[in-house]
Amino acid sequence: MQAATAELDQYHSFTEPEIIGYLADCYPVVHEEFRRPLVLAAVSGAQRAAHLYVVVEKTRRLQMNKVWGGSEFGVHALL
Repeated sequence: MQAATAELDQYHSFTEPEIIGYLADCYPVVHEEFRRPLVLAAVSGAQRAAHLYVVVEKTRRLQMNKVWGGSEFGVHALL
């Protein structure tokens, strides 16, 4: 789990080979055959979480607009 979290923090490494290399250097306990699946799973999970965040925020704002009427004194004034 620590390796998966750490690899997502490698925002300066944008390619799959770079991130796999990072895992090999910093987490040699992760066997070579598991590195690529770990990278793909971590990135996929992060994308899914980001998508769900956008959906939740959009829904929250729509609900607030219904409650506050969406006027200049409504939800937009609060954000």
